[in-house]
Amino acid sequence: MKSIHLAILFAALLATQLSADPRLSSWFTDRSGAYARIYETIEDETAQNASTTWSRGAGSQTSPTYAGIHEIARTEDWIYIRTTNLASHVMGPWYQDLDKTELAPDWPANQATIHRFPRDPQDPDTVVTKTLSEDEIIGYFVNGVAMYGVRSAVSYRQNDGTDALDGSGDGAWNRDAHATERFTFDSSYGHSSEDAYHHHANPAGLRAQLGDSVEYDATTNTYTESFNGRHSPILGWADDGLPVYGPYGYSDPDDAESPISRMRSGYELRANLYTLGAIRDSWPEWATRRYEGQTTFSNGPSVSAAFPATGYLEDYDYKGDIGQTLGVDFDLNEYNARYCVTPEFPDGIWAYFLSINEEGEPAFPYIVGHSFIGDPTGGPVTGIPSSDEAAAAVTTQFEGGPELQTEIRSVGLNQADPSTLSITWNGPEGGVYQFEQSSDLADAEAWTEFGDTHLAESDLSQAQVDAPQDDPLFYRVNRVGLSSFDNEGFDYPVEPSGPIVTLTATLSEGPENLDTLPISIRFNGFNVDLSTANPSRPSQTQLVFDYSIHGLEPGDYSVIATYADDSQQTGNYTVHSSVLLLIVDDWGIDSSPLDNTPSDEVFLPNMPNLAALADAGLRFTRAYTQPTCSPMRATMLTGRQPFQHKVGSPETANNFSSGQDEITLPEIFTTMDAPHALLNVGKWHLGGNNTGYNVRGGWPEFYGINGGGVGDFYEWNKNNNGQSVTSTTYSTTDQVNHATEFIDENIADGTPWFAWVAFNAPHTPFHDPPAELAPEGGYSARASGESNNHHLYRKALEALDTELGRLLDSIDPAQTNIILLGDNGSPGQVVQSPFGDGNAKGDLYNGGIHVPMIAKGPAVTVAAGSETDTLVHCIDVFSTILELAGIDESAVPNLSGQNVGSTSMVPIYDGTDTAERFVVAERAATGPNAGRALISGSYPDYKLIINGDPDDTTDTPTYEFFNVGAPAFDFNEQSPLNIGGLTGDALAAYNACIAKDAELGGGYSDPPQ
Repeated sequence: MKSIHLAILFAALLATQLSADPRLSSWFTDRSGAYARIYETIEDETAQNASTTWSRGAGSQTSPTYAGIHEIARTEDWIYIRTTNLASHVMGPWYQDLDKTELAPDWPANQATIHRFPRDPQDPDTVVTKTLSEDEIIGYFVNGVAMYGVRSAVSYRQNDGTDALDGSGDGAWNRDAHATERFTFDSSYGHSSEDAYHHHANPAGLRAQLGDSVEYDATTNTYTESFNGRHSPILGWADDGLPVYGPYGYSDPDDAESPISRMRSGYELRANLYTLGAIRDSWPEWATRRYEGQTTFSNGPSVSAAFPATGYLEDYDYKGDIGQTLGVDFDLNEYNARYCVTPEFPDGIWAYFLSINEEGEPAFPYIVGHSFIGDPTGGPVTGIPSSDEAAAAVTTQFEGGPELQTEIRSVGLNQADPSTLSITWNGPEGGVYQFEQSSDLADAEAWTEFGDTHLAESDLSQAQVDAPQDDPLFYRVNRVGLSSFDNEGFDYPVEPSGPIVTLTATLSEGPENLDTLPISIRFNGFNVDLSTANPSRPSQTQLVFDYSIHGLEPGDYSVIATYADDSQQTGNYTVHSSVLLLIVDDWGIDSSPLDNTPSDEVFLPNMPNLAALADAGLRFTRAYTQPTCSPMRATMLTGRQPFQHKVGSPETANNFSSGQDEITLPEIFTTMDAPHALLNVGKWHLGGNNTGYNVRGGWPEFYGINGGGVGDFYEWNKNNNGQSVTSTTYSTTDQVNHATEFIDENIADGTPWFAWVAFNAPHTPFHDPPAELAPEGGYSARASGESNNHHLYRKALEALDTELGRLLDSIDPAQTNIILLGDNGSPGQVVQSPFGDGNAKGDLYNGGIHVPMIAKGPAVTVAAGSETDTLVHCIDVFSTILELAGIDESAVPNLSGQNVGSTSMVPIYDGTDTAERFVVAERAATGPNAGRALISGSYPDYKLIINGDPDDTTDTPTYEFFNVGAPAFDFNEQSPLNIGGLTGDALAAYNACIAKDAELGGGYSDPPQ
């Protein structure tokens, strides 16, 4: 027999192990990768013919979905669960008559629910006013199925002597949901209200899964109570944050060493209701207490076949009201709870217990009594937020369902046939799995595939595979695809839809005859429709077919082609990120509605599309640029500072790539054979006349202006891809027209793209923009004290925002990474608080270089709407765009000789940034304003300005050092610090800036010669 040494390797470990906190660890996620199933009829139940798809009434499950909880998240204050509300045990069948001849009108379906629970619930002893437990959701069981209250939505209506099914009853006699609806339950005591599966009482299926004294017979789909002598586990959590245990607990609530016994309910049927005809002419004492001031007493119906005893909550007395003693005659108080020690809470906790009778049948009040004992602050929410009310971050604790990690359970030689391996693994049902082997665990390249792929029909799979011949030591199972499923409510991608494009996938070697086509193609686990896919094979390792990739985030997606002889080709198709760079001309933080606060002296534009972009992305609160436009553009194009690329001001724009060869972003895309289409739109302003964009910048296409601005936004000289024309289209609109046309064409072709869109608004001339570009409600009115120029400037921003919305509507947001920023500060004519007093565009002070910046896209994985105070500069856009496009900056020919000073911002996008960051802004060769500003990321509250002209060997540099943060908050830089008297952080910051200046060189601080 072949001798092999086996080591089990997990394809991936759980991202985060569940905490020892019972509020986290008690959730039942063992079957998270299983599809939900039902028995539709008794005949199906008898034949054990469970369905993963079904449709009846409100319950339409036309594609499979995963059972129960598929995400758990937490903060300091809350636990969040995301669930389909469908059990992982087989549900159904359901009938609406005792003879089980008429099917229930509705079956369950995926509820796509998110629910939260308090982690630190209020002490029930301090809750003075108790809250009635609702007729609907009062919490969730640990398998993600809803827990409903004891009452139904129906109460007796005295004026016509009926139970008002429409909810218009008197509220004095409230129907007991379990007693009056139990014939509609399945064997696990669950049924649906419309399409919402839930339990009012004993969740037998869950208890069997948890080992809580319930035995299950799969052949009959029945559950039997069978006490095993153990304390019940936590079955669920009520909305007041208290646990719900099964029916068995310590007989002495204070002693974990006491015998385990069944917790006896504190209720019994009222003595006067045992005979037919008995009159319901009084309430139990608990109802008198509970309904005081809320519900007026009225007689209920006499006991009869139509209105049997046990039909209403008020048919029961609380034993403590009729002379019996808690802890002696019964165990659970009127809320069906007690304070006790439990295995999970050895120091004691208020807890609810499931109540059953001696025969194991549900006993009133089943789960939670007429009211919560605590304060039910938990409940449904519309989403898992990025932070809770206390601004605490939300941490994902568990992800299951389609995101369940694949885990090998066992690997062994088949005893009957030693040439085969038997592999058992756990992973999402519907997954397509590939087996891999390696003889060297430390060598990532040593893994090779073996055996055919396997489609899992359960969350626990087993396959017999021919054993590899080279005696490997390690095995793993990789999921290479996933069948389509109903993913409503899941944080997981759906099957793509949208424009059909032609894809070329590189796969393993296929049939020699290129005319042999696959009989099936699976893309990312989804079946490709071959009737419309037009497959072809240009080579043995290439497969071409038509499919949609719209909505897929950048990454590698599995492609599996199967042929008639059962052979397969496997490989990946790469979806690349597109990049949209948006530059707003002359826009500092003082005129940003996201970065400034309106006042009697501050007038901000209405920019709803900008706000929506920030709400969905990441806003940078400490973003800086160069003080004027041309240096900023040259810096972003090259990742180099003005002293390197020689564009220190607009007046020196013609220096760009003239006499020295700058390596620009679009040139790198071309050199590195990136698949992206390239476009530059808007403002060039780096010289070279009509061909500068191409000869100097490397752009294949350009539509916009060569210089710094237009003479008239409505009639302007346009560089139309190398040709001079006169445009009468409003400048901002023209720029967005070209950008959206370019984006539309490339999305239709499935081509990734990089678009540099440099608006020239709101640059001068100040003007009235088109009426049709006003935001909803019209342009902002001129405010009292606002100059006419500022009002026009503000309106131009509002018009730009409207066109920004049109541009953003054209992209595929799943594939497009967006960077938006101002090119420099606001002009002196319109600058406003916190800036002024000579602090504006053109200056090295904050008013000239501190600008708004937002990033959004698939690379931004921090919570939507996040802010970061990490220090960044426009120079960092260079490396960021290369990384977003998947270009290895270190591999770009000759780039290392350019001394690039850019640091990618992508680690900030995902919260992993540890880079040492510096802001260095420069203005050179234009007289007294020349100089360099420096801010250290280690000391971002301090800023050094060196006033000096690097091209003048006779000038004497001067130094200004400011505390722009705490404690001085000299944001407008009016009070320079005494450099000679610096201490502590201020001195360290100053020294760091001086050292950085010396490291860079450039001549700004050179003494006169």
